[in-house]
Amino acid sequence: MKFFSYILVYRRFLFVVFTVLVLLPLPIVLHTKLILTFPR
Repeated sequence: MKFFSYILVYRRFLFVVFTVLVLLPLPIVLHTKLILTFPR
């Protein structure tokens, strides 16, 4: 059972890391899209 609880904690940690990795590039992508859409 200890191994199972370890997997649950690790899965939560992986989920947080995955969320951060997905959310971090978002402003950069949005910024480049804005620049491409509205060239000065």
